[in-house]
Amino acid sequence: MGISPRQPPASKTPPRHPAAERVTLSFRYFRERAPFVTLNVGGNYAGVLLERLSAVCAMTVKEMKESRGKPLRCHPIRFEETSEAGGFEHIKFGLIETTEPYQFSLTSNKHGRVHGFFVGTVFYVVWVDPTHALYPKKG
Repeated sequence: MGISPRQPPASKTPPRHPAAERVTLSFRYFRERAPFVTLNVGGNYAGVLLERLSAVCAMTVKEMKESRGKPLRCHPIRFEETSEAGGFEHIKFGLIETTEPYQFSLTSNKHGRVHGFFVGTVFYVVWVDPTHALYPKKG
């Protein structure tokens, strides 16, 4: 009789749903163009931006999407209500048509927003908007 290889014990933890996994950031589709320019922002803007991005990576997709209160205020973007009715038009090949664009705040209102979209657990940063240019104040 041969000896059968030992089978690894079955996992007792159920497979994780993507919404329960931590957010990963990607800058693959990032575009810096007017009015979404971050290089000329003074003060500690870079520090605030990096702190928020770090905090987002510690969240699950579900936690992020449900954080609609201050200061994160993560919610879908309605491009027809913005200064960029064409949306993320520089991203082609049907990706944008199958995903919902989102934005989140860096701080309550002072440092603007980050705009992008999710594919699974990856949030693709498209624009960093320090002056709220996507949703300019009305009036």
